[in-house]
Amino acid sequence: MLKQCLFLDQEHFGACIHLATLLANTGENVKAAKYFKHAIKLDPNSVPANFGLAKTFNFITNMAEQSIPIYERIIKLDNKHYKAHCQLGIQYFERNNLEKAAEHLKASLSINPKHVPGLVGMGNLLFESGYPR
Repeated sequence: MLKQCLFLDQEHFGACIHLATLLANTGENVKAAKYFKHAIKLDPNSVPANFGLAKTFNFITNMAEQSIPIYERIIKLDNKHYKAHCQLGIQYFERNNLEKAAEHLKASLSINPKHVPGLVGMGNLLFESGYPR
């Protein structure tokens, strides 16, 4: 049904982002990325479309690093997006940039102190950095 909507109207943002989300949720990440990119072409400042693309890149082999500038863009659009801060912190942690990881994980937890991925990320960061010494 969503593909039919896009066939009839390639500029239908709602159909595009919903199809991308559906594909991402079913593990079809390469196809999902294609539709998230199209949604971003339709609305470059869409936080949900940008976040969906960044999260999708995290699941595509050798593409996780491409999510970093997207998460940074999301934070510029919405500095209170705790999930983007968290994911960016995790990406920096995985690249051993512990200072930037701490900055974004702290930001995430200051916005939502009960966000489980942020708590786990911060726990991993503290463990890896040897805190407390």
